[in-house]
Amino acid sequence: TLDESFTVTVNAVNDAPEFALSDDITVDEDFETTETVTVIPVTPPADEQGQTVSYSIDPESVSFANVSIELTTGEVTITSIADSSGVQQFTVTADDNATRATYEQTFTLTVNTVNDAPEFTLSEDITVDEDFETTETVTVTPDAIPSDEEGQTVSYSIDPVSVSFGKVDIDPDNGTVTIESIADS
Repeated sequence: TLDESFTVTVNAVNDAPEFALSDDITVDEDFETTETVTVIPVTPPADEQGQTVSYSIDPESVSFANVSIELTTGEVTITSIADSSGVQQFTVTADDNATRATYEQTFTLTVNTVNDAPEFTLSEDITVDEDFETTETVTVTPDAIPSDEEGQTVSYSIDPVSVSFGKVDIDPDNGTVTIESIADS
C-alpha cells in the first residue's frame, strides 16, 4: 500500500458584523419622548472580536423627525419636529472595514398625523354703557396653521349663545362676534 499525505489549509475569511435591531418605532405627531432603536450585535468569531465596527444610517435625515445615529454603538435617536408626520424605512449598516465587511438591517419610523385644535387670538374686550347705540365687534385672528392641516375648514361658535343685556351673533366662518344693545338691559 502506498500512503500519501496532504495538507488542507483553511484561510480565515472575515465575517460581516451581524446584528439585530430593536423594534420599529410608531409614535404620534408632536411626541415628547426621545425614541431609540438599539443595535443588538451578534457575537463575532473569536478571531474577529478585536475589530472596530462603525455604524451608519440611510437616509441620514427626514423632514418629519430628527434622526441621528451613534457611530460606535449604532443606537438611533429620534426626536419630534413640531406638526410633522410621515413614514420612512431606514437602513442601518455595520462596517468592520475588512473584506465582506458590511451588514445591514432595516427599521421603519412611523409618525402618525394628529389633528391640532385651531388656535386664535381675539381683539380687545368691549366695555360700553347701558343702551349703547353702536354695533360692537370682536374679531378673530387665526394663528399659523400647520402645513398638514391647511385644507381643513374651521367653524366658530360662541358660549353662551345669548345674554340678557344684548344681542350677540357670531359668523361661524370667520369668528367675528357682533354685539348690539337691548334697551334698558
